[in-house]
Amino acid sequence: MKQVFVILSFFLLVSCQYKASKEKAMEYWNNNQFELALAEISNAIELYPDSSSFYAFRVAVYEVMSKYNEELKDLDKIIQLNQNEREVMVAYHQRSIVKSNLGLFKEALADIDYFISQQKASSTDLPTAYLNKASILYQLNDTVSAKAFYSMALSNATNDIKVSVYLGLSNLADNRHDALELLDKAMELDENNALVLANRATIYLEQGEIEKAISNFKKSFNLDPYNAPNNFNIGQIYAHYLNEPDSAMKYFERTIKLEPHSVQSASAYINLAIMENDNGDSKKACQYAEKAIELMPNNEEFQYNYAHILFDMGRNREAIDAISKAISFNPQEAEYYNMKGTILIEMLKFQDAISIFQRCIEIDPNFGGAYYNLGYIYEQQNNHELSINFYNKAVSLNFNLQSTLVNLALQEIKVNKVSDACSHLERAYKLGRTDVKPLIDKYCSDKTR
Repeated sequence: MKQVFVILSFFLLVSCQYKASKEKAMEYWNNNQFELALAEISNAIELYPDSSSFYAFRVAVYEVMSKYNEELKDLDKIIQLNQNEREVMVAYHQRSIVKSNLGLFKEALADIDYFISQQKASSTDLPTAYLNKASILYQLNDTVSAKAFYSMALSNATNDIKVSVYLGLSNLADNRHDALELLDKAMELDENNALVLANRATIYLEQGEIEKAISNFKKSFNLDPYNAPNNFNIGQIYAHYLNEPDSAMKYFERTIKLEPHSVQSASAYINLAIMENDNGDSKKACQYAEKAIELMPNNEEFQYNYAHILFDMGRNREAIDAISKAISFNPQEAEYYNMKGTILIEMLKFQDAISIFQRCIEIDPNFGGAYYNLGYIYEQQNNHELSINFYNKAVSLNFNLQSTLVNLALQEIKVNKVSDACSHLERAYKLGRTDVKPLIDKYCSDKTR
């Protein structure tokens, strides 16, 4: 389930000394003309590069525009200038959120810990800080500590924070029923919360209650159409449940436009990569996959899909590098070894491929594709007996049955096991491989129809 970050509002403190610049930038801000607001405040910063308040304003503009790398630099500058203690503390807190958006969770944790350490026990900022720390801990897979800090955030919390806490705890619930109960608590406090509705929809999807899922997703989207996760979720519905790929791609593209630099958009990039590759546009698919990996370089599934795209493009050496990374992140996933072995076959590195497929079988003795590929390799090496052995194993696992039966039969013919070959050809014919009829007529005359 998707994890939710709480964006801490920034204090837009601007010195009276620069009132004209402030008022012009604020005018653009209030009219949602963020590019113009950015240009105005950037011009002011060029004239007055030591005004932490101006950087604080620009941070807010960068935040709403999802320009996280630029926002991070301005937060660093506010801390470096150290002109206003309150601004500095807010900068530490906001920097933890920005680093989270960039996938820098350990660095984010250090910032939020420092912010918390500087607060008095009675500080009204602590519930929000605890909430954000819990979100970071969740991303670091420290679920025990995440639960603890979500619970701490409930103390003296506003209803808005309580809603976010229930959202966070729903992500950590032991089962879907408990998760829905927590989301119901959130709904009692805010029945029009887009994130609550989106999370409810996700659970309904997992339960196979598609109509409820679509209803909640649409309500969430109508409440917040400019929310990147909402657009992503609608894209998922169109892609995987309504079978409308064109609509799905539109919403994935909207997700990226809204949050181009956030790790939350990485899944939209990889989905677009897969869909473009299926459409035959490998070049565009590769660009999308590279962007996903740039945002989340340690994601094994992204590396796997990137390897697949590169393989389709004939860029085998790069594909080997990508799939090797996927294996390094998860050395127990048999499919990754099978993919690597397939690429090695294409590179005619048969001995290396044999070792990889054997490793695949060690992990999953019932992985039919590895047996099939070993059968193919030994076929290419004219080792017919070993080829027959592995094709037989693939047949016993019902892997790609029509093709495997035909390949097996052709090997059996080469070693004069005609009776076995005829049996397998007949079976393939009954399964729909009518193209083997000439072989049946040639080698199995007693079986000719």
